[in-house]
Amino acid sequence: MNSKKRKLKYIRQKNYYRNGGYGVSFFKVSSSLDDDVIGDIIGCNIQRDIKKLNKKYKLNFKSFGFETGYSDDDLLKDILSIKFKFKKK
Repeated sequence: MNSKKRKLKYIRQKNYYRNGGYGVSFFKVSSSLDDDVIGDIIGCNIQRDIKKLNKKYKLNFKSFGFETGYSDDDLLKDILSIKFKFKKK
């Protein structure tokens, strides 16, 4: 991808967030962990992702929702999938 296309992609994505769009982050944790440990992992991941988005797009983001569940063969592997949504403040 050349420089011009990369800049256009960045501008389009930033405008999407400005106009009310939201970003999504996925990660997986072991289901056998305690709730406190899972909560700490979730908090760290939220802060890390918000910091990345704020730095890249120079906008203030906040987390406005998350979903937990299993996808594909996660149940067999004892893994929990977590999906977060981020939106501009």
